Amino acid sequence: MQKSLTTVMLATGTAVTLAAVGLAAPATAVTLQGTSAGVTMTAARVGLSRIEAQDYSSASGSILVQPSGDSQDPSNEGLALLRRDSQVSFADVEFGAASVNSVDVRLSSAVNSANGKIEIRLGGVNGEIVGSLLVPKTASWQEYKTVSVPLDAPLTGTQKVTLTFSAADPNPFVNVNWFRFKAADVATPTPTPTPT
Repeated sequence: MQKSLTTVMLATGTAVTLAAVGLAAPATAVTLQGTSAGVTMTAARVGLSRIEAQDYSSASGSILVQPSGDSQDPSNEGLALLRRDSQVSFADVEFGAASVNSVDVRLSSAVNSANGKIEIRLGGVNGEIVGSLLVPKTASWQEYKTVSVPLDAPLTGTQKVTLTFSAADPNPFVNVNWFRFKAADVATPTPTPTPT
């Protein structure tokens, strides 16, 4: 891969946002803000990229990070043996102008967790619930499946996203490898044939 460096002079106070485009791996947008005192850099997660569950900004409750054992991604780490009252937050998730209307969650559960639930919230643990899913049982803790969850309202802009975990039983009920938000499909208009 060829690397290049470009130098651009900007006026004091000008912000520049850089984003990785066309990558299969998780992408991060970086905003540089220049002043006479120097440059500050702020990273934002790109919401339409895969977000690794263990890359949270803050967490509370029973949080264990370990190799996921996911057959599609065996060396990847994930959140393991999550219990009720656990929560993880992801600051600065960037959705841009895309109308995000669903989220895919890669998870596993070796218990009959019909009462286990994951809620997707905006803001912190008491934030607006925009989606939720009942955790399905998979064959084992290492047998993952991707579950698609519709969102109650489209997401745009930059948001803090929090996943909260609840269950009637105090025992571990779910592992989470990653999640990815998805934008609504935009219909492409069919061109009108031109008479010849």
